[in-house]
Amino acid sequence: MKKLFSLLLLLFCLGSAIAQTEKYNEIIDRNFKPNEPGGTVLIAKAGKVIYQRGFGMASLELGVAMKPEMIFLIGSMTKQFTAVCILQLMEQGKLELKNPVSRYIAGLPEAWSGISLEHLLTHTSGIPELPIDQATSLKDISVLAASKPLMFPAGTKRVYCNTGFALLGHVIEKVSGITYQDYLQQRIILPLGMEQTYYNSGNRIYPGLVPAYVKKREFMNFRGNIPPSGAGALLSGTSDILKWYSGLAAGKVLKKETLTLAWTSHVLTTGERIRNGYGWNTGGRIQGSGFVEHGGISGGHLADAMYFPKEELLVVVFTNQRGLSPEVVTTALAAAALGRPDTIKAVSLSVAQLLEYQGVYAEAGDAQKLISASADGLSYQRADGGPKLKMVPYGKDRFFFEGTVTLAKAERDSAGRVVSITLFDKRYSEEPGSVLKRTDLPLPGQ
Repeated sequence: MKKLFSLLLLLFCLGSAIAQTEKYNEIIDRNFKPNEPGGTVLIAKAGKVIYQRGFGMASLELGVAMKPEMIFLIGSMTKQFTAVCILQLMEQGKLELKNPVSRYIAGLPEAWSGISLEHLLTHTSGIPELPIDQATSLKDISVLAASKPLMFPAGTKRVYCNTGFALLGHVIEKVSGITYQDYLQQRIILPLGMEQTYYNSGNRIYPGLVPAYVKKREFMNFRGNIPPSGAGALLSGTSDILKWYSGLAAGKVLKKETLTLAWTSHVLTTGERIRNGYGWNTGGRIQGSGFVEHGGISGGHLADAMYFPKEELLVVVFTNQRGLSPEVVTTALAAAALGRPDTIKAVSLSVAQLLEYQGVYAEAGDAQKLISASADGLSYQRADGGPKLKMVPYGKDRFFFEGTVTLAKAERDSAGRVVSITLFDKRYSEEPGSVLKRTDLPLPGQ
């Protein structure tokens, strides 16, 4: 009887695992075509791989299918590695996060005196985007810094800033006495046994690196041309990202209390809590489960990784096709792995109801947005170009953007007229979204 029970339990577990794998495959196959550029995916629970797959094509020119071990430029996912380097130096007593960046980089403008390392880590410095990488000299950084005014007083707002992490790369070199590349190699890559992770040093051949594409009328090569810096210098594979998160969780890279600090949402001087810790997006939730996350874009390479500390769940997706958002896939896979699939379901509206939302919308400092209604539904597009996105209704004055993680909420005046639409990431629904105000301008062609 005991053997029979064990056999039945084994068969049940096996059937359950097969069913779960089929769910993951369905999500991948729904978003990617087998004869087009694809990507790699890894899902792990408590450090153990439960699903791994290469899908689509690695090379259209050579007809090479994607394999799970292939590597990609990971763009801004590099920022979490840079942040951890800074936090390691903090643990060693070599720097303080509240110290001004001017303590480590000489000659910066007086207006930058209130900018701390913490401001750089949390995208709250007010520094505009500047062409800085690891090859930029400290003298040239000072000249560039003086060329543009700050956007706002440090700590008062959050505006995503690559320049801040490029500067942190220089701080790491100044404090450690070795290059940023060598620091990564000696303190993170080698200790964690990351055999697929490289610093992008130009024309070197990287084994397993896939070409990247963008689709216009047909697919075209689209290689990233981002100068290497602390903002986006790394290449990696999904198996190495598992080693990275396993090392973090095991305390091999940082002390547990330091990691908790990095994964805690920062608070502005205004009291507003933002979705940034140190190098990660924080405060996201899927059906009640909290996660930390960061994506990356470099040309036609796109990357995203979500980690759920309580559930010890990691979901990583890399793709080699610009235009398909990996966070859509990571979010769906994570929901499936958690056993909490998306509850948002489409509803039908008449053309007359859809016409209530049609119009030209504007947000301060950005291009106008066009929302058009037809028998096919609502479409959304920037007035200066870009792809058309389908806005699918799922409730009264509620929409989701097909193929994205973006939701929209319409607001009406006392007369019932739609006056604005707020856009927000459904995974960060507690964060204030972008408010698009309706204008009285007619749609082009009307």
